[in-house]
Amino acid sequence: MMNATLKCLLLLSLASGLSPLHDFFFATSGEQWLTATNWLVHPNPCLWYGIVCTDATITSLQLPLNGLNGTLPASLFTLMSLTHLDLQGNALRGSIPSPPNGTQLQLLFLQRNQLSGEVPPGLLLLPTLTHVDLSFNLLEGPLLVPPSVTHLRLAHNRLSGEIPTMEPTDYPALLHADLSANDFAGPLPWQWLALPALHTLNLSHNSLSDHLPSHLLFPSQLRVLDLTSNHFTGPVQWVLFVLQTTLTHLFLGHNLFSSLTFPTLVMRPLVRLELHNNNLTLLTPGLRLAAQYQHTLITLHNNRLAGPVALTLGCEEVTQYSALI
Repeated sequence: MMNATLKCLLLLSLASGLSPLHDFFFATSGEQWLTATNWLVHPNPCLWYGIVCTDATITSLQLPLNGLNGTLPASLFTLMSLTHLDLQGNALRGSIPSPPNGTQLQLLFLQRNQLSGEVPPGLLLLPTLTHVDLSFNLLEGPLLVPPSVTHLRLAHNRLSGEIPTMEPTDYPALLHADLSANDFAGPLPWQWLALPALHTLNLSHNSLSDHLPSHLLFPSQLRVLDLTSNHFTGPVQWVLFVLQTTLTHLFLGHNLFSSLTFPTLVMRPLVRLELHNNNLTLLTPGLRLAAQYQHTLITLHNNRLAGPVALTLGCEEVTQYSALI
């Protein structure tokens, strides 16, 4: 039971427009939080644990790993000045509410909870969102990408459907995208690789199926491309390795690639190339791999390659060895 003093303070704070915070407190079992200093017992919410204010306005709510257990009330997103919401690593369940127009949210971290249902379009299409992490939940539905996002992490959910086409001019700011361990299927629109700022793209552990393009100039910023554990087929085009100039990590293992179409692969500046667990054969006998750095790691095991493979790492010619069949 709520004592008389707490009830009085609650009524006063409700009258002052703080009802979204009280809804949130009770919907997430606030009495059982690991830390709840000043919540509901101090008249100034800027002094409540996890709340940050700017000019006496609530701009940030950060309660990661704090034992929150329950659902997110829709009223939470009516805090229009809130720009940073971090509730990661709790036991939140149920759906994510759709925010009203005018919400100023920029940083959203809800990873490692038990949230389910579809991600509301009104949330992911907020024009102010730059950092979104909803990974390790039970979310479903199609992929939506906030137009101003720079960091997008939706890994380890149940998102499905095809990866939408991304026009480079529409998403100029996207730096990192982790969509791994979902149920995406169909082809990968290769326009994603032309996004002007893209640094890392992780699409591993999905059900994507397609051929690598025969002509592809990687954008100048792409460093890491992970397509591990999908259903990609066809040849691995030598053009990928010769023309790219910035890619450092390329993961193509556990797919259905069938052949290497050119006997010499010049890999600059790759430091890691994974081609293991495919059906790779050579269309011409002998394989020469040339990498810029001596510490480059190349995996070719569990393929159908036969015969000698020569490695040149940096300026050093490595002794030939036979690839495992």
